[in-house]
Amino acid sequence: MRLKVLSSLLALGIATAAVAQAPPPAFTFTFKGFVGASVFVQDASMGITPVGNNNQTGQIPVFAGNNAWNQGAPDKLMFGGDVRQTRLNFAVKGPTIGGDWTPNGVVELDWSGGFGGAPFGDENLLPRIRLAYVELSSGSNTIRVGQAHNLLVGFIPASAAHIAFPFAYGAGLIGWRSPGITYLYKTTTSGGLNMEYGVQINRNSWYDLTASGTPVSQGEASGLPQVQARVMVSQGKNTSPFPLYPVADWLFFVAGHYDVKDLTNVAAVAGTNQKDKLTTYAVQAGYKSNQIENLTLAVNGWFGQNTGNLLGMIVQIGPVAQSPANQDLASVTSYGVWGQVGYAFGGPWSLWGMMGFENPDWKDAVWAFQTANNPGGAARVRNVNSAAMLAWREGSVVLGLEWLHSFTTYGYGALPAAGGPPPTITTYSRNANQYMLTADYFF
Repeated sequence: MRLKVLSSLLALGIATAAVAQAPPPAFTFTFKGFVGASVFVQDASMGITPVGNNNQTGQIPVFAGNNAWNQGAPDKLMFGGDVRQTRLNFAVKGPTIGGDWTPNGVVELDWSGGFGGAPFGDENLLPRIRLAYVELSSGSNTIRVGQAHNLLVGFIPASAAHIAFPFAYGAGLIGWRSPGITYLYKTTTSGGLNMEYGVQINRNSWYDLTASGTPVSQGEASGLPQVQARVMVSQGKNTSPFPLYPVADWLFFVAGHYDVKDLTNVAAVAGTNQKDKLTTYAVQAGYKSNQIENLTLAVNGWFGQNTGNLLGMIVQIGPVAQSPANQDLASVTSYGVWGQVGYAFGGPWSLWGMMGFENPDWKDAVWAFQTANNPGGAARVRNVNSAAMLAWREGSVVLGLEWLHSFTTYGYGALPAAGGPPPTITTYSRNANQYMLTADYFF
C-alpha cells in the first residue's frame, strides 16, 4: 500500500514538474472590440455623401444635408436601426526578435463599408478595414508600419452611437487613418508626467482623378507623403464614465500636419492664375480632465488649410471651380472647436453635453467648392453640431439615449471675372435632428 502511494506521489511530482517547465506559447492572440446596436428617429439627412441614403442616417451623421429631405417635406420623419459601428479587433503578439523587440500584428474592422445590393442592402452591410499594421516594441520605443490612426487625433467625444464617426467630425475634429510609418517614444518624468512623442509619414491623399481617367490620387501624384507629429503629456490614472476616453487625471496634446498635392493634368494649368500645387497644413490641440470627482471635461480645437482629406472643411475636398486672376481660391482656410462636459451621478448613470462648430473661410469655400450658381451647387460654409446623452454603464455594457442636432449653413455666389470685385455670397441653412437609443457591449 505504501509503495502504491509513493509511486502515485512520484508520478504526480514528475507530471507537475513537466507542466511547470513547459515553454510559454510562441504567440499570444487577442480578440477584442464591441457590438453596437441602435434604433433611432430622424427628421432629415445627416451624412458625408450628398446623395443617397447610405451614410445619411443612423450611426454616421456629421452635418445637415442639402436635399429635399431637409427642406421642410411634410413626410420627412423616419424610423431606422443601425449596427454598422460594431467593431472587431484581432491582434497576435509573437516571440521577441533582434534582441528585445516584440512584434505585434493588428487588424481591425467594422461594417461601415456601405450597403449591399438592393433590395436588402441595408441588412447586408459591407465590412470596412480600419486598422492593419505591424508593430515592433522595445522599452519606450514603438514602430508601426501599416494603416494606423493619424497622430492628429488625441481623443474623441463620448457617444454610445457615434464612435466610428464621432459627431465632432465636421464640427471641431480632424484626423483619419492612413497607411504609413509611425514612431512613438514614451517616457515618465521624475515628477510623474507621462510623455509621448510621435512622428508619422503617411500615404498622401486627395481627389482620385486624372485627365486620362486613371484613378490616381492627386496626393500620391505629388511624390511626397503626409507628415504628422504629436506631443502628448498626461498624469494620473483617473478613469472617465465613458470607456473610450483615455485614462488620466488630465491629458494635453498638440499635433501638426503638412502635405502637398499635385494638381497637374487634373485641374489643368493654363495661365498664371491656376496652381499645379496645393498645400495642406493643420494644427490641432486638445485637453481632457478628470481631476474633479465625477466630472469629465474635454475641449479640442484646430486650424488649417485644405484639410478635406482629414475630414476637415466640413468634409469637403476641392478645388472644383477655377480661380480668377490674382486669387488663390483653391486654398481654403478653416478652423473648428468642440467641447464636452460629462457628469457621473455616483452610480451607473451619467449625463453628457457636447457642442462643436467648424467655419471655413466663406469666400474661399464658395469659390472652391460650388459647381454652379445655384443652391444645389453651394458649399458648406459653417456647421454647428450639438449633442446630449443620458448614459447607463454597468461593467462592459453601455446604454445611451442621445439627441443630436446639426445646423449647417450653405453659401453660393457668382464667380467674378478676372480682376472683378468679390462675389456677393448668398447663404441659407439646414437643420437635422436625431433621437437614438444605443446598446454597446465592449469585450
